[in-house]
Amino acid sequence: MSLTAQVAPNYQQAIKEQSQANAALPAGPYEVTVAKAEVVPFSKNGGNYAGKNALSVQLRVADGEEKAGRFIFGRIPLFSHWNPSAKYPDGYPIREYGQFFKAVGATQDQINSGQLPGLDQILGKRLAIKLKFITPEDQPDRAEFHENEDGDQMPWNEIGHWAASAVKAGSSGPAVSADVWGAAPAAAAPSTNPADQPWNPAGPSL
Repeated sequence: MSLTAQVAPNYQQAIKEQSQANAALPAGPYEVTVAKAEVVPFSKNGGNYAGKNALSVQLRVADGEEKAGRFIFGRIPLFSHWNPSAKYPDGYPIREYGQFFKAVGATQDQINSGQLPGLDQILGKRLAIKLKFITPEDQPDRAEFHENEDGDQMPWNEIGHWAASAVKAGSSGPAVSADVWGAAPAAAAPSTNPADQPWNPAGPSL
């Protein structure tokens, strides 16, 4: 027996419009706010990074920017070094780990110890990022992960640098939280209690 679905007449056009709306943004600097943040496994397949986590963030381009309202996605390893190799016996240091947590207000001691601010202190933070525009020709080994509905390989964005925003608090329009349209949580001093941290209470495993 065949299945029956209710299909709107503009379905195909809506798909194309959605693809255009989600197209990669031009490279350059952007002011963003952290709209959503959650801890996820770093690798779905385990492998060399089994048991390690990452912080997945959804960033909203800030009000007043040319692409205001658009979302950018980032992932920050919750460990400080890639696995050791012949060239880097101690592992290769992960620059974005330190950059991101310094940008959201962590102290150098917190970054070095792995005892980091909680998610409630990251949500709503305004950051300055530098966005890369990557084409399938630039990184052909990753292009298969960036295909549209027609199977065409499309450009994508990556975040090349994280920094704290220089914009004064209160001048960037409404802040955001886990509920993208909600209010940002009240500011608080970074917690030093390991029980408050959803990542690795004992600090990064290197």
